[in-house]
Amino acid sequence: MSFSSTTSAKTRTVSRILPATVLTILLSSCALILAPPPSVTNRISERFTPDKLVYCFGHDCAQQANVAFQPDDWQAVRALFADPNASIEQEQQSIRAAIGLLEQFAGAQAGTSKDKGGTMSFGYDVGPPQLDCYDEAINVSNFLGLLERDGLLRYHRVEAPVQRAFIQGDIIHATGVIREVASGQRYAVDSSYFDNGEKASIVLLDSWLAGWDPPELTAANN
Repeated sequence: MSFSSTTSAKTRTVSRILPATVLTILLSSCALILAPPPSVTNRISERFTPDKLVYCFGHDCAQQANVAFQPDDWQAVRALFADPNASIEQEQQSIRAAIGLLEQFAGAQAGTSKDKGGTMSFGYDVGPPQLDCYDEAINVSNFLGLLERDGLLRYHRVEAPVQRAFIQGDIIHATGVIREVASGQRYAVDSSYFDNGEKASIVLLDSWLAGWDPPELTAANN
């Protein structure tokens, strides 16, 4: 969950009081790794298909839209993965672009095309309902599932989303996750930093858990 771009890169996430009943907390570097709440995990489904998907927005999936990607839309996504000689790194670039494209298509149907990176559903006069990081993590996980079930991912598998919290505060941020098959390396797939339709960020999960922000945002706020 992120504040607007007028805040510093280190404070782009929304503060929440951590629930005392969180059961799964692991210590990693300077971050707490928490399992996302059921409000996130229960909205990720293997039953979704390109022509039948629920898209979340409005903060913690308070609002939902039934989305159906048109055949031409899905073919445009498939085209991103058409190179049979693509490397692991190139597949990651295709995933980044595919998430942005699917977000663009979904936003047009859900009325969230003007979603701004780092905004929530309240407190900012930026137009239509916005997406927070829980909305983004849900949608990204469901988009990734569509890619995987369509056989478009050769080098990666989709894993459950995770969230981070810093020991020195109660700041929480969530992300989708993929795992590289050969090495087992896990990566965060985070679409929350930038506006609707822009490419998602993919970064080593360990780096993300330690507080990673996109370099361009960090530089812009220094």
